[in-house]
Amino acid sequence: MAKNSINENKNYLIIVLIVFVVAIVGITYAWFVQRSAGSDNKINLKAATELELELNNEDATISIDTAVPMSDTQGLALTPYTFDVVNRSTSVNASYNLFLENVELDSGKTRIADSDIKYSLTRNSGNEGTALLSALTDRKFNTNPYIINANTTDSYTLKLWINSEATKENVAGKQFKAKIRVEATQTESSVPAQQP
Repeated sequence: MAKNSINENKNYLIIVLIVFVVAIVGITYAWFVQRSAGSDNKINLKAATELELELNNEDATISIDTAVPMSDTQGLALTPYTFDVVNRSTSVNASYNLFLENVELDSGKTRIADSDIKYSLTRNSGNEGTALLSALTDRKFNTNPYIINANTTDSYTLKLWINSEATKENVAGKQFKAKIRVEATQTESSVPAQQP
């Protein structure tokens, strides 16, 4: 009977140790990688870097409500949503991906399909191209992670509009709401120390 009790205690101790190790691994991973969306406006990579998402518009929600189909020329002339990704670290670079994440619609509204929405995303005053939102995989804007060096800011402009080929039936009375989400990780390399 005593031997059986010792075996049960060993089994209990092993289970507790496994749960403890899994918890430590999970906490350690979360320490290095953290997600942020427009509502939080910050991504903190706790290990020696601080990466922030700064939205320059009044509202973190990007929306299309009573829009009508328009040409790319008209869409590119719209006032953009602007935001910055800022690496405030003095020594650590980071990599990140940008996503457009759905936000809850107003009561009674249905969502405009991604195939009826065009977008233009410009990074650091780069070239302004256009594409259908439905062309994005998992609504991820970049195919490879962006690298941001220490003490650097990446500035973005985003424009969304109804595709000129969308029918009124597809968009009338419908709504689109989303927010920017950033997923970031610390890169392996750090900035070399400056020589005095």
